[in-house]
Amino acid sequence: SGDVAIDDSKSPQHKAHHWMIKVDSMELAANAANLYQRYVLVILWNMMETVDKKKCFSINPGLHECDWYPQARGVEKGSRRPRLSCDSEMRIQTLHLNGCKLKGKIPDELRFLSDLTSINFNYNSLEGPIPSRLKKLHKYFVQTCHPFASLLAVY
Repeated sequence: SGDVAIDDSKSPQHKAHHWMIKVDSMELAANAANLYQRYVLVILWNMMETVDKKKCFSINPGLHECDWYPQARGVEKGSRRPRLSCDSEMRIQTLHLNGCKLKGKIPDELRFLSDLTSINFNYNSLEGPIPSRLKKLHKYFVQTCHPFASLLAVY
């Protein structure tokens, strides 16, 4: 979201940036293949408005981000879909954060999840445009609590 969001100490981007530099024990290099996907997940974690964020997912500075979610290999409550799934190269392919109490602008940083094939943000309080990168994916499923929440978009 640019320098403005990172400079705003209340923004999820600033909090994610701080976590990656000060807390994250993975100490990823600037050219690490998973740097951006890790950053995006920490942004989303910081967008949650709940005391018990672990009900949806947890972040852990000692683990690869594909292993953060308690439901990563299992399924979200009431569904057969995993909240997060990664391919054999540990790249995020699906992200189902419906009902995770996400609030705010849909982060433009989602564009960094270039291997993403499915996303579900239903039952959250998100606003703003869906990043154009997401609209270009084939067989892409987008649901958000958004002015277009009633529409099912498959690209």
